[in-house]
Amino acid sequence: MKNQVTLVFTLILLTINCRKIIAQTEVFSKRSIPSKSSTKFNSAWEVVYGPNDSLWVTENAGYKVSRVSLGTTTSIKTLLDLSTSTNFLGSGQQPQGGLMGLAIHPNLYSSDPAVRAAKPWVYVAFVYNRGSCPGTNTSCVFTTKIVRYDYSGDQLSNPTIVLDNIPGSSDHNSGRLVIGPVQESDGVSGHTAQYRLYYTVGDMGAGQFLNTTRTENAQNVDVLEGKSLRLNTESDGDAGLDAWVPNDNPNFNSADGITAQDYVFTMGHRNPQGLAWGNVNGTNRLYSSEQMDRADDEINILQAGHNYGWDKVSGWCDGDVNGNQIGQTTITDEAANCGMITNMTEPIKTMFHTNSTWSTYPTSGSSNGQWPTIAVSSIEFYSQNIIPGWKNSLLVTPLKESRVYRLKLNTSGDQVSGDTISYFNGDGNRVRRVRMSPDGKKIYVARDQGSDVTNSKGKIIEYTFLGYSNDAQNKSTIPSTVDVSTTSTYNTCLSGTTITIDNTNNNLWVPITGPDGNILAEIYPNGNNLGTVTTSFYIHSGSIRNDPSGRRYLDRNLTITPSVQPSSTVKIRLYMTNAEYDALKANANSGVNSLSDLLIRKNSDPCGGSLTNATTNITPTVAEAHGTGGYVLQGDITSFSSFYIGSNLVTLPVKLLYFKGAYQKDGAYLQWETSNETNTSNFIVERSTDGRSFRQIGTVAAAGNTIVNMKYNYTDYEAAMQSSTIVYYRLKMVDKDGAYSYSDIINLTIPAVAGKMTVFPNPANDEVTVTVAAPQDGRLQWKLMDNTGRIVMQQTAQLKKGNNSFSVSINKLSAGLYYLTATGAGIDQQVKLQKL
Repeated sequence: MKNQVTLVFTLILLTINCRKIIAQTEVFSKRSIPSKSSTKFNSAWEVVYGPNDSLWVTENAGYKVSRVSLGTTTSIKTLLDLSTSTNFLGSGQQPQGGLMGLAIHPNLYSSDPAVRAAKPWVYVAFVYNRGSCPGTNTSCVFTTKIVRYDYSGDQLSNPTIVLDNIPGSSDHNSGRLVIGPVQESDGVSGHTAQYRLYYTVGDMGAGQFLNTTRTENAQNVDVLEGKSLRLNTESDGDAGLDAWVPNDNPNFNSADGITAQDYVFTMGHRNPQGLAWGNVNGTNRLYSSEQMDRADDEINILQAGHNYGWDKVSGWCDGDVNGNQIGQTTITDEAANCGMITNMTEPIKTMFHTNSTWSTYPTSGSSNGQWPTIAVSSIEFYSQNIIPGWKNSLLVTPLKESRVYRLKLNTSGDQVSGDTISYFNGDGNRVRRVRMSPDGKKIYVARDQGSDVTNSKGKIIEYTFLGYSNDAQNKSTIPSTVDVSTTSTYNTCLSGTTITIDNTNNNLWVPITGPDGNILAEIYPNGNNLGTVTTSFYIHSGSIRNDPSGRRYLDRNLTITPSVQPSSTVKIRLYMTNAEYDALKANANSGVNSLSDLLIRKNSDPCGGSLTNATTNITPTVAEAHGTGGYVLQGDITSFSSFYIGSNLVTLPVKLLYFKGAYQKDGAYLQWETSNETNTSNFIVERSTDGRSFRQIGTVAAAGNTIVNMKYNYTDYEAAMQSSTIVYYRLKMVDKDGAYSYSDIINLTIPAVAGKMTVFPNPANDEVTVTVAAPQDGRLQWKLMDNTGRIVMQQTAQLKKGNNSFSVSINKLSAGLYYLTATGAGIDQQVKLQKL
């Protein structure tokens, strides 16, 4: 897909030119770091997102470690200058890499000064020594070391050597350094759990260019070449070199002293320049990108003690190199080689396996620029949910091409699923490193220094995700491959992404995603700056919901709360899954037969499980499928609140012919009649004394399915005991699928019989309610006597004219017959009470 420049604008505060560029359909802003065209890195090898919103950069040829402070402006501070720490810099043969890997101890990211001060460590890997140079057409012998420094103020100091005898070369030093995501225990008594260092070492270019005669050691566990290493971040207390070696390394054996095999984590590597940890569904994995010979650059998952095949296998065990030389080995049967290697592990992806289009396998010694490899230089794991569809993807950079590839992982994180997508195509010199900001909004791409007409040489380019363009039909250009967000957590409010809409993206479609990184909704602000926008959503599990009027609605609803409401019309897109739409459509009472029957229903409800308040119904301007798994409705709105989806059709679970009532003797007698009942479960009778707050007082079973008119009744014996002389009733008519609707509300006037006192229930076990219809205000004196005339309980109560109620606890009385006598406030009455 070609690159397009969509908008140019200047940010005066940044004093840089920014362009919105489209990579696929995502829109990013762009700026160069450093911002001055005359300032460059020489050349950036490692880029780490550091504490306090900063980038830490190693300069491969410049031998400097710098900290770039980010924000509206950028500043660069040199923390460590190693330019005088080698015996070769500036003259003679140079190593590939030079100053390479860098890793920051997790403690330095803490907000607690005491935690930072306890372990203020930064780890740096660099080639420091050039030894013998056997001849003019051969590589010199170099040596690499890993050193730990203390970070204090604006400098790295107090070097401590972790490992200083790593082989080096003019080619394939690899040199990527990362720290594991969790503290690991080696199971040795007295050793506390600690973070581990992981480091990649290439095969020194054995078999090619200046290293044609160099011995290939990738399959030799006694040599560090062609391996990944695992080391301690701090001494474990063992003596000598053993202090930096985890005792649970797969080949650890200190009986003969610490040797190369003790450090080895994995083997069989050619040039693994990329290394990144990622977590998918709770499982941490170490992903690696590896440059191969003439084809099939590899994406691997590194596992302790596993062998990745070089130089007996290239890419998969498929025999595509049979009859050819790879490295220094002529392959007769690649599949057989795989079978002979212990713990042989194939890549999860090769870039790119195109042997079906090769006329012949690329000739050994031919120009490597023509080989079908991309020379993968780094790998990054995208864990955030900001860019729709990107969560749990690998970002991979090539040296042969000016772009970044994205590889989407499957739900287990152990395979690549779907197509490979490239971004930032042709946007500068070859790419050395890609790194994400912790919030997932920014991508940093470091480019080598060299001849480059785009002036991006020696720069780090910051790309900030903004949203999607508005197409000619006023719809979002979001890819159809982005799934609709789902969840396994039902019937509770969940947070969607918090977004910012300002001058940078107020004329783009800005997406809202769920925790899975897939799409929930999009906003087209139409020039409105909405500020910080918070979102929450609810996905219902169970029978289709319906509002108090009987309208069925979708199993998901969304609440959007901007800092500033728009001053003009904006657009919104709401997404739903096929399953949710199908469930609503399948409900016989939903009134939904096609997408055109759906409305966007907007109201003032907070995020929750039930549509409560009245809605404004919005007819969608767009109603269409989204990809293969969902649908989208688009509409015009003037403010944000809560959004539901459903039809405007009111379908009652039963046809109610009438609902009426009358007060008779000691209760309210309620009657109703129905016709054509279909799948009706029951009727719930609800009562209120104010016409607003109702509570359930009884249930009447329904006939269920019948074409015959059915009559029902219910008597409320407690009607006269209420505090109000007007009592309200309604019916909740419930289907067998759980859907329900309400009848109209009726009210009854309960006569206040002057001087009348009632007790309910009677007989009773624990408590009775005494209701007194007082003809006037006054004080009531009451007493409870047993069958012998003995007073067992007495009290006074202040009455008002009309119905009054109070409770009397009788749970401590013995079973038998009692008499309640009341006098005062116009009352003089005695009631017989039976205690059970």
